[in-house]
Amino acid sequence: MWVFPKSGPFDSNRKSKLDEFFSAQNAATSVVREAIQNSLDAKRDDHDGPVHVRFSLSQHGWDEIEPFASTQDDGLNLNDHANCDDLGRYAEDHEGKLIRCLAIEDYGTKGLTGSIDKDKALSGSNFVGFWWNEGITGKGKGTLGNHGVGKTTLTRVSGMSTFWAITKRHDDNQSFMIGFSNLPFHQLCGCSYLGYGRFGKTADDGKRFLPLDDNGTIDSFSNTFGLDRKDYGLSVLIPAVHSSIGHDAMLEAVLEDYYWPILRGNLTVSIRDVVSGHQTHVSVDTIDGAIIALKDKLKAEKLTLLIERARSVMVMKEGHQNYFPGIQPIVDGVEESDKRATLKASCFTVDNLNLIKSSFEKGEMVGAQFSVELVPLVGQSVTGVFEVFLQAATESSRNGATQFIRNGIIISDQRDNITGSFGSCFVIVEDREMSDYLGLAEGPAHTKWLLGKLNEQKKFKSDWPLRFVMDAARELYRILVGEDEEKEKLENFAADIFSISKPSSDPGKSTTKNKGKKTDKPTPPKPERSAELVRVEREPAKTGFAIVPVKDIDELMKEEGLVFPLTIKLKAAYLSVGGNARSFKDYSSIDFDFAETIEVEASPLGATKICARSGNKLEIEVLASEFEVVVSGFDKHRDLLIKTDLKVGG
Repeated sequence: MWVFPKSGPFDSNRKSKLDEFFSAQNAATSVVREAIQNSLDAKRDDHDGPVHVRFSLSQHGWDEIEPFASTQDDGLNLNDHANCDDLGRYAEDHEGKLIRCLAIEDYGTKGLTGSIDKDKALSGSNFVGFWWNEGITGKGKGTLGNHGVGKTTLTRVSGMSTFWAITKRHDDNQSFMIGFSNLPFHQLCGCSYLGYGRFGKTADDGKRFLPLDDNGTIDSFSNTFGLDRKDYGLSVLIPAVHSSIGHDAMLEAVLEDYYWPILRGNLTVSIRDVVSGHQTHVSVDTIDGAIIALKDKLKAEKLTLLIERARSVMVMKEGHQNYFPGIQPIVDGVEESDKRATLKASCFTVDNLNLIKSSFEKGEMVGAQFSVELVPLVGQSVTGVFEVFLQAATESSRNGATQFIRNGIIISDQRDNITGSFGSCFVIVEDREMSDYLGLAEGPAHTKWLLGKLNEQKKFKSDWPLRFVMDAARELYRILVGEDEEKEKLENFAADIFSISKPSSDPGKSTTKNKGKKTDKPTPPKPERSAELVRVEREPAKTGFAIVPVKDIDELMKEEGLVFPLTIKLKAAYLSVGGNARSFKDYSSIDFDFAETIEVEASPLGATKICARSGNKLEIEVLASEFEVVVSGFDKHRDLLIKTDLKVGG
């Protein structure tokens, strides 16, 4: 039966905010990413084949669900809570209706193993982590997810905010049935409820709540909803599933987010809609046909090209003349926390450098394997390994497709930071030590690596390996196209971008920036630079950029004796054949216009002010340390150059 805890005198009246982590993803993507991630994490060591995940959509009447909807309060069932007036627009009455359900089942996995004791939150129990923990990881090393929010993802796609689950466990051969309902605080029949509820059984005079182990109930539930839990693994049933979750939407999510483990032979997926009759099986042998069957032909075309490039990466990984293993960056700094890594041409042998540059110029894919030292706060240091694969832009592949893949999952919002044109960029992390390290830097949705998130974990002495992984593709690209050689020869373009020269001793005069003399003329000394305060981040879609503060901007400004406001004057142009300096002279309003064709969005309200925007010039006043200015609408097929000037004062 279901038990909804009643609110006590010291309980807060609040709604879980965990689902806010997934607000940027649609429902189908969220549930597919979470379900498959959990299944890949739970693969059995004694299972030789791929993990198989089955998604099945079906319809059931309330009369079929009602036997499994009773609660501890006489006369009330799950529908009464889901239809409570306090839920407002989220309240929905399901009694007497046909209810659309989604079943998710995995095979070749070990099920929810470990202790079933709620008080063993940190024991590493997969069972406790899935059913009881919120924001507390119950997973060990070598896993994809580690935030304990899986059940929240499953409930957020349910119109009843609910799911049931049956697991058969590999460690003790036991079968259990559980359920979780993630409703907000609400009042019903004069009683206040905390909101969340669980399906199971009470024990020890109500002091403990345990999973249901009654085989009769488990078999009845399985037969009613067509679940197959004879083998080890996990079966989940989500009632009143969101209308946007259909066969096609889930297929797109599978192909976009998990094509890599499918191509590697580590995963197969089947999707079935019992009502419509649509059914698709996706494996390494059928993935091409599944892509062709997509209704969105533009998306199918992009996926076909992406799969083609991914297969090229896999060929490279098996040993190719354009693949260069064992590359180590140059690491500067004495204390671990102060270290920074850079990639330079000198990291390659002369012969290898010539070969990799020549191959890239010919349009061939090239790859490099990098190793870094990971130093934990406790224990011995280990070596982390990752790979970068790049291919130059060609007439047939100029879209700059980028994929960051950690242990099979796509880190979809991670940016490559490459400023020039390229055909494809893959950053692959399959090494366990490196994957575990980077996993600490991810939020619950696993879509981006965040320096702050890694440092919050307090498990490693430095974040320099993370910084290097995020910038390695850009640094390798610079070497391949010769930017590292040209930067000393070209005009000193943007050398002082977003830095502040120290004020002149004469208050009536300001210190000017280095105008960037040519290398064949004497170059005057550059003014002393102070801390860089803001930076430009390239947008994932390559159509713009964001201006954001550097980490600890408040402390940096305090050290420099600076105060807000800051004024940023920005000038942009597309790269022309005449080079960097000539590009700004070649600018035309036909290219773009900040006042007409370019969108500028500043947040939060009051942190910045757009002072002027015209032609290729933009002026922004920064009033607070937390801000973001997103500029978008540029041609993603052209290289965008940016000159900036930053000064203190309005």
